[in-house]
Amino acid sequence: MASVWRIIPFLETRGQLDLAPAVRGLLLHMSPATCDRLQHPHPRPGMLLLRQVPVQTAAEWDPPRPWFVAVDLVTHEGSVAGGEDAFLLDVTDVATGWTETRAVRNKSQEYIFAALRDIRSDLPFPLLGIHSEYGSEFLNNHLIRYPQQEHITKARSRPYRKNDN
Repeated sequence: MASVWRIIPFLETRGQLDLAPAVRGLLLHMSPATCDRLQHPHPRPGMLLLRQVPVQTAAEWDPPRPWFVAVDLVTHEGSVAGGEDAFLLDVTDVATGWTETRAVRNKSQEYIFAALRDIRSDLPFPLLGIHSEYGSEFLNNHLIRYPQQEHITKARSRPYRKNDN
């Protein structure tokens, strides 16, 4: 956003911009966050879903509660460039270490949702909470609605913080 403070005088000296003094002052003193918000006034569709799921870090799980699971998608691409990768959906009870995995064809919400429902039916305990990363494979209409309908707590990690789980 530093370019905003350089571009205004640049355009003014060339006669391409004529601002009222009050407007010029506001623009030159605007914070970068405000400038970003004004450039993108409407949230992206994914951001609306992201806001429906609270952030929770591993530190907030101390002590871990039984029947709350961490969900992750592990990619097995090998050394082949191109084609579809193999994925494993990994569901681990944080307190007990109980782990279930399912192979999924790709990251689509349909495959992830079906595998999660299958895992849930095989768990020897009631599923009380799901903690996932912030990716679209976990933050989509299926995996926002399902926990709400089933009275399961849903939380997510912070973007670009892989160690939140």
